[in-house]
Amino acid sequence: MNSKAGYLARPFLLVIGRNSAEYHNFYKKLKFCIRKTALCLSYMHTVDCFLDRWRNLMVREKLLMIRFNRGDCRAVRDIYALHKDELVSLAAALLHDKTSAEDAVHDVFAKLIAQQQTLKITKNLRSYLLTAVANAARQQYRSKSKEPKLSLDAENIPEIDTNERSDLSVIDHEQKLRLAKALSAIPYDQREVILLRHFSGLKLKAIAIIQNVSNNTAQGRYRYGLEKLRLLLKKELL
Repeated sequence: MNSKAGYLARPFLLVIGRNSAEYHNFYKKLKFCIRKTALCLSYMHTVDCFLDRWRNLMVREKLLMIRFNRGDCRAVRDIYALHKDELVSLAAALLHDKTSAEDAVHDVFAKLIAQQQTLKITKNLRSYLLTAVANAARQQYRSKSKEPKLSLDAENIPEIDTNERSDLSVIDHEQKLRLAKALSAIPYDQREVILLRHFSGLKLKAIAIIQNVSNNTAQGRYRYGLEKLRLLLKKELL
């Protein structure tokens, strides 16, 4: 036998013989154990790769935060390069306008540059940026509140750019478009909670602080928003 199971079973074979029922039962169990071990090792390798990427990102963010707090002007450029795509996608999903989304992100980084000498970021850098962009997007939305609201048939709604951090990562192009259209039809506060929770991975407690409301209010907006989304998506499929 050339297989691993056959090789490992050779000592047992010398004792009880190849044709015995005990040998065949042992051989089957050994093959099963080897397969399970291989699957576990493969899973562990995948987990290790993910953890390595996560640790590298955390270390990189920590170093960028230290550089920023020390007044390194190049740190803002590197922070922008690392987080720009995610921040613009979040703002675009909130505002349904990529130009306004880019403006909101640029405003955030303009303030970072202007306040670098006095501002000190002490918590998670990504959470800080998501909060700042959410606030900037909300201000833009309120300043344009008199403009006509987008309908479900609007063709200029950008897609939601999902990623590994989001619970919405495994959806195709058509589903993303339907979801973006449905999100445009629910109230802004509910849309914001859902996007910050699922798109950006923030906890409801943190979202409540961003929206300056109680935890119960944030939870209610999240629950009612999801219910409306389900109804709208069902209509889309009919």
